[in-house]
Amino acid sequence: MKVTILLPAYNAEKYIKTAIKSILNQTFTEFELLIINDGSTDKSVNIIETFKDKRIQLIHNPANLGLIKTLNKGIDLAKGKYIARMDADDIAMPERLEKQLLFLEKNPEYALVGTQANFIFGDKLSNTLFSMETNAEILPVLSLFSCPFIHPSVMIKTAILKEFYYHEGFTAAEDYELWTRILKKYPCANLSESLLQYRIHDNNISTTQNDKQIDSVRRIYRANLEHILMPYTESDWDIYLKISDSYQKKISLLDLESMSEWLVKMQLHLLKEGIYDKNAVRKIIGITWLNVCSKVRYNGMKVFWVYLFQWDFDKSNFGKVLKLFLQCVLSSSIFKPLYEKIRYIYRHH
Repeated sequence: MKVTILLPAYNAEKYIKTAIKSILNQTFTEFELLIINDGSTDKSVNIIETFKDKRIQLIHNPANLGLIKTLNKGIDLAKGKYIARMDADDIAMPERLEKQLLFLEKNPEYALVGTQANFIFGDKLSNTLFSMETNAEILPVLSLFSCPFIHPSVMIKTAILKEFYYHEGFTAAEDYELWTRILKKYPCANLSESLLQYRIHDNNISTTQNDKQIDSVRRIYRANLEHILMPYTESDWDIYLKISDSYQKKISLLDLESMSEWLVKMQLHLLKEGIYDKNAVRKIIGITWLNVCSKVRYNGMKVFWVYLFQWDFDKSNFGKVLKLFLQCVLSSSIFKPLYEKIRYIYRHH
């Protein structure tokens, strides 16, 4: 058996039929679809049992164990050389398994490979891309600030998962914590193609368990700083949280000075320690600085000048720099009403 698709299901009646069909219609066919029913109380099991495909293995938990225990159980039950993750509300593109398997077979030194994804908002497919970094050398540095893989897009060596498993202490961020551990030991990658449709709805874990997710992510960040041997104060810690992708509140123009100082400090430390590729460090710190500046609203060209005159950071991402420039122009006082209208249209369409 080449591949086990691991699909946990809990009260997934609304979308699970579509998810299963997308797996059964794969161009690569040598797989088992391991569906673990985690104590569903809706019609999920009835829907699953309408499929008569012999590749489907339906396992029932005696009670609701939760996602992490269910995933670890699936790792132990998997018969495939590789495990492909799949969620019960997403849709896999027909060539997903074939292309990921081809990559891992051609690159046996890699532990896992993810993909890009398109968002589905409710039942409406969007052209918005859930974009992930594809440069393998950059991913370990990127993990200092954000999750580097889309969890249900990943295919990973079963032996690697049996070496690490999901950590039960990181509810709602168990995947991010797992990736940080694996990236310390093995190279990983993302394909450049979108091979998954990732559904956003009110029952996503990031919505239903938001407080637990924030707590888990913060503990991952603490572990990140310990791993890179980065000395920091509590003031530094607050700045680090604001810089990270998990921070959702508004960033002010005044915040940028302290953020710039922290990123300079982190870049110098990482280059000195030599833990990561030096070009990758400069690239990610530069992108992070760009992203931080992009989160500041209503300060017009002041933000762009602050961004531009921080000479320590890489600015080679021309497309995103141009986007920041246009954002700053449009958010200046003369264009502010137009900027707000554009943001409204973008969010609602």
